[in-house]
Amino acid sequence: MVSVLENESCQAVFEKMQKYGISQIPVSSENGDFIGSVEENVLYRKLMSQGCSLESSVKEVMSEPYPIVGFAESIENISKRINEKNSACLVMDMGGNWHIITKQDIIQAISMDA
Repeated sequence: MVSVLENESCQAVFEKMQKYGISQIPVSSENGDFIGSVEENVLYRKLMSQGCSLESSVKEVMSEPYPIVGFAESIENISKRINEKNSACLVMDMGGNWHIITKQDIIQAISMDA
């Protein structure tokens, strides 16, 4: 999973978003805790309103962290956590690797069941 550190620049976030074709990214502290998130639409809005610059640190523009869900949680329970406030959830797999679950992932999972 792609993430950024709280002290990285908005430029670094933008570059990672472009490189990996993503629009949202979790923010972690130096000790690895997830402490926030940055979404493309929020970053854009803050850049356009001069609320920040590309040199600003991530902690100046980050939003709340994404909720963490359990590996065995059902699609129904996870989908309830993804809403206007949270566009994604984080989950750790059985191997200890973190993953992000987005609206697109939920739609894909539902369509595979159909």
